[in-house]
Amino acid sequence: MRAARKPIILIQICFLVFVVLYYAIPSWQSLPETIRSFREKWGLVFTLGSVWVASLVIPDIAAIVTRHERPKTSFAGLLVKLAYFGFIALAVDTLYIFLSHQLGDKPSLGVVVAKIAFDMLVFSPFLSMPVAALTFMWIDSGLNFAAMRQKLSEGDFWKRYFPTLVTCWMYFGPVTIALYSLPLALNFPVSMAAQAAWGLIITSVGSRSVE
Repeated sequence: MRAARKPIILIQICFLVFVVLYYAIPSWQSLPETIRSFREKWGLVFTLGSVWVASLVIPDIAAIVTRHERPKTSFAGLLVKLAYFGFIALAVDTLYIFLSHQLGDKPSLGVVVAKIAFDMLVFSPFLSMPVAALTFMWIDSGLNFAAMRQKLSEGDFWKRYFPTLVTCWMYFGPVTIALYSLPLALNFPVSMAAQAAWGLIITSVGSRSVE
C-alpha cells in the first residue's frame, strides 16, 4: 500500500478541495443534489457506473498523474474486478438503507457509533473482506479453479483476509465517521472519493498480502 500512497493522497486532496468549494461557493451546494437526482433517475445503472469509475478509472488516472505503476490486469481479471466492485456497491447501498431504516438518519453520537460498529464489526469481517480476499486470490490464481483450490488448501485465504481486514478498519474507520457525520448531501461524494482511494488500497493489499 505504501507504493500507492501518492495517487491515494492526490485523490484525497481533490476531495478536500471539493468540500472546501462546497462550503465556500453557494452555487456548488446544488451539485450534490444534482447528483442525487441523477442517481434517483438512473438507479442501479448510475450506482454501478459511479462505483466502477471511482474504483477503476479514477485510480488509474491518479496513478498516471503521480507516475505510479499499477499492476497489469488481464481482460478476464478486469471483468472479475467489475463484478467484485459492483457486488460491493450493491451490498454497501443495501447496508446504508438497512441502517437508515433501523437507526434513522439523525447524526447523533449514539446513531453514528451504532452504525460504525455494525459496519466495522459485522459487515466488513463477515462479508466485504472475505469477498475481497477470495476475489483477488482468484485473480492471482489466473482465474483457475484448480490453482484456487491449491491456494485455499495452503491457507492463502487467511494470509490475505487478516491484512485486508486490518487495513479496512484503519482506512474506513475514519471514513465512516465522516460519512455518518457530514450532511446527507455530501454522503455520495464522500463515499465515491473514499472508494477511489480504496480501489488502489484493496488492489495492492489484496494482491500482495502473501508476497
